[in-house]
Amino acid sequence: MTGKEAHPLFNAAYNNFVQGILEVPLSIIVLGPGKSSPGYDKRQEIKRHLQDTSAHYDVAFIEDLRPVEASQADSDPMESIAFYVANADITFALTVDHPSVSGVLTEITYFRRNRKFLDTTCVITPKRQQAKRFGRMPLIKEQLRVFPSSQRLEYSPEEFADCTKIRAWVAAKANERRRRKKYGEFLKEKGIEPPALY
Repeated sequence: MTGKEAHPLFNAAYNNFVQGILEVPLSIIVLGPGKSSPGYDKRQEIKRHLQDTSAHYDVAFIEDLRPVEASQADSDPMESIAFYVANADITFALTVDHPSVSGVLTEITYFRRNRKFLDTTCVITPKRQQAKRFGRMPLIKEQLRVFPSSQRLEYSPEEFADCTKIRAWVAAKANERRRRKKYGEFLKEKGIEPPALY
């Protein structure tokens, strides 16, 4: 045997690793416009697509999860967001350019200096201003500059309406994340400290 076929034990280990990726569970948060807000239907579409991608994905909106009360005082919504984002393997944040949609920008502003949030959050944002008046594009652009370009997807109005590009991107990012998670777990099982990326 020559080439790759000459290494059956290593090939078996690799094949087991690749097969194991498909069974990696991922906890996924989808942030974005709330009910009755422009863009909420696309947020739901992203959630459904991820759920259909793998039975091992637990995909949720923060508002559908149990509220977290870190203190005896009145609960702060940010406490729940912080808790669930901290427990998520990956977070997707959908932004839209509309004056009535501000929640997701508030969340990004609040957490954008947090390393875990920056490392595990992928943002989906308009390419250009879409609102005729009182749009939020300047604020959106400013807040999202902290995210690496590899974690940002810009969409046109046509791409937003069709959603094919967005669905494909979130599925690819989730798959990338589960590969990294599996690789990190594999190295730890073997007693090897994973690179900082993992």
